[in-house]
Amino acid sequence: MDGAAFDDRTVELMAFGEPRTDRIDFLYVLPFARDRALVEATSFAPAPPPRAALQAQLDDAVTACTGGRPVECVRREAGFIPMRAGDARRAATTGEPRWLRAGVAGGAARPSTGYAFQRIQRQSDLLAAALRARGAAPPAPPALDGPVTRGMDALFLKVLRRWPEAGPHLFRQLFAHAPADRLERFLSGSTASQDRLAVVGALPPTPFLRALLST
Repeated sequence: MDGAAFDDRTVELMAFGEPRTDRIDFLYVLPFARDRALVEATSFAPAPPPRAALQAQLDDAVTACTGGRPVECVRREAGFIPMRAGDARRAATTGEPRWLRAGVAGGAARPSTGYAFQRIQRQSDLLAAALRARGAAPPAPPALDGPVTRGMDALFLKVLRRWPEAGPHLFRQLFAHAPADRLERFLSGSTASQDRLAVVGALPPTPFLRALLST
């Protein structure tokens, strides 16, 4: 577009929309320059929301950023990441003794965050090492997370699934009260106790206790 519309020193991450009872909507605005940016409309939802709803959310965000001035769309992308709490080793199993799924299809994306890139690399390294060690015998699907991490992810997703309208508040509490370095490490896969405790301590306990005690 002509003219400056973005602050190229600032990245807008997870700008939440109004609370909803069916999903959690938010935006990313990632500037490359003052006149060029990636603008992304995203949802946490039990199923992919209607494309028209996401497009309307995206159009509104672009209009707000540019003041309604004409823009050139260089590229569009669409997709979704499965974020189910489950065992990656189970997701990787195909039923064929010599085949395993890998990547997102093999459960490499972390259920609570959707982070996948580095985890796919780690999964691939583990599979390659297992193949070298076992020779012709098929390797077992690698475990990317331990039981504590899987339990924390499952509880967090249970809260978001039952009370999606509380989602924006929970994320804002997390970002406001967890030390940035510990939060970044936790989201990137740290299993250190101090990083886990920093995240737990930043969140209000009531919805998590209710989810933990309910079936």
